[in-house]
Amino acid sequence: MNRSYPQTSRLFTCRWSLVFVFTLTTAWSVGYANPLDDLDSAERQITRESAVSNRGKYQGRQQPTTQPASQPTVHDKNRKKRKKTSRRVTRKQQAKQSRKTFKRPKFRRIRLSNAQWRRRLSSEEYRVLREKGTERKNSGKYLHNKKKGVYVCAACGHQLYRSKTKFDSGSGWPSFTKAISNGIRRKPDRSHGMNRTEIVCARCDSHLGHVFHDGPKPTGERHCVNSISLKFKSKPRR
Repeated sequence: MNRSYPQTSRLFTCRWSLVFVFTLTTAWSVGYANPLDDLDSAERQITRESAVSNRGKYQGRQQPTTQPASQPTVHDKNRKKRKKTSRRVTRKQQAKQSRKTFKRPKFRRIRLSNAQWRRRLSSEEYRVLREKGTERKNSGKYLHNKKKGVYVCAACGHQLYRSKTKFDSGSGWPSFTKAISNGIRRKPDRSHGMNRTEIVCARCDSHLGHVFHDGPKPTGERHCVNSISLKFKSKPRR
């Protein structure tokens, strides 16, 4: 028994010495072995937290540009150029629109006195053309005219209607669906207790008749014109 006791005590002291050495080495490694490992991990943690915060802050919006605020970006330069060009274009467009809206007619207006019109027209023509009279029903010479040509104003010779737009309306006066461009002008007429639309020659303001909205397609209009207000020019044969 006495011989085995020193062997067990030696083993016991060796074990505790090993444990003590192991604890010292672990403590030294944790505290002083490689402090850069802890710094790297801390930096990684900081970058992760900043990325998460930026993701929540700029969610649904564009990320801020990395360029400094003092230097304008390419996008800002393009935006300034677009603003300048847009202003120039709008001014040009306004000028073009004003030119389009105001178009001078290709003819000169005729303005004569009543005495001059009486010398140029017959009494019946003056009553209809200048005093806004109406010829008797079914008495016009162009009511059943079916020749090809152009109908002009009896006072000044301005072109008013083409023969292809003439149709038989059964009203007793020559009827047309459409006038030549710049041929006629429209005026409101409230005479005789009625609300009608008067049509006059665009060149000399001579009375032609009235326009109604019971005509055939495509216009749906019926230009009811006095025959005495018209003169017919037949189409020359080729």
